[in-house]
Amino acid sequence: MRKTSLFASMLACFLVASPALASTTAGEGEQATVTQTKLGGELFTNYAAPTTGFALPGFAVTRARIFADVRYNDTWSGAIITNVSGLTYDSKTKTTTQPNVLDLERAFVQAENLLPNTRLQMGMIETPWFEYEAVAWGYRMLGLLPDAGGLSPDRRGPSIVTFYDYGLGLTGHVPALNNPNLVSYSLAVLNGEGYNHVKSAADMSYEGRLTLSPLPGLELTGMVHRAHPTADIAPVNREAALAVYHLGGAKVAFEGNWVQDQTSASSPETNGNILGAWVIVPIPAPLPTELILRGDRITGNQTTLDANQGFRYETIAGLAVTPVKGVRFVLDNQNIDYHNADGTPNGNEDI
Repeated sequence: MRKTSLFASMLACFLVASPALASTTAGEGEQATVTQTKLGGELFTNYAAPTTGFALPGFAVTRARIFADVRYNDTWSGAIITNVSGLTYDSKTKTTTQPNVLDLERAFVQAENLLPNTRLQMGMIETPWFEYEAVAWGYRMLGLLPDAGGLSPDRRGPSIVTFYDYGLGLTGHVPALNNPNLVSYSLAVLNGEGYNHVKSAADMSYEGRLTLSPLPGLELTGMVHRAHPTADIAPVNREAALAVYHLGGAKVAFEGNWVQDQTSASSPETNGNILGAWVIVPIPAPLPTELILRGDRITGNQTTLDANQGFRYETIAGLAVTPVKGVRFVLDNQNIDYHNADGTPNGNEDI
């Protein structure tokens, strides 16, 4: 019996700011040092239940972050962000299948405007494409982004790019034609192993993003990612494009990701793609409310983005309500529809 799951998700943010949390006055003739520190957190929690039959699956905390930002002056600042993984408990076997883990997700020092209109980061940083795409989508609380290969971690293909990694990143914009947002960019040199892996024998990865805003509300973005592993493994290539249009609080977006992989220099190349689109529309209501629709077409199965392994459609449909700034509730349905490479159906499930 097919079941549809309904999710009510909440995003809670809290901030504690001190304009002069640490202030030290040095000896005579030396300048006093003043730092500004901000502490905060972010919580994703949900409740899922089938719409057919009666069941009480319970509640879950899917992600919790704690962060600390510090600003030394108008140029130099830094941040440390930790990520607590959710706990998965099997009541039948009485075992924990994914213990709570406190990961160091981001930790970097940052310099702003060393060059005009730039931001330089070094350490464990957010990668250029993810930093942009997460804001463009705006509802990562509902699941993974298109470039992560699916909505749910146990049903997705491999991520096409890392979200956080050790490296050096430069972000900026180029004012032109009296439009300060006409051209923006982000470049990064990365280890290529992700934030929870140390550097291996592989070579570095390189990623770049370029965004054009030719008309008010319209943003056209492209991404190129190149990874060069060890000599016996062929380079990894990723390209992506994203068009986003904002109008009166509404948002329409179209995204495409293209992947070329080889497990070794002598193995055949696999090619795949992820095509996605989403619409977010404000709805008149006593509280700020939005209609959310998203659909992705993802090649491959759960282990590879290989077009020879078939494809699947993944959809999200729901309503979001924001009763107060910093707290958001979403009621939504998420579905995955599997197909073989020849297009014949191969299963359907709601998650």
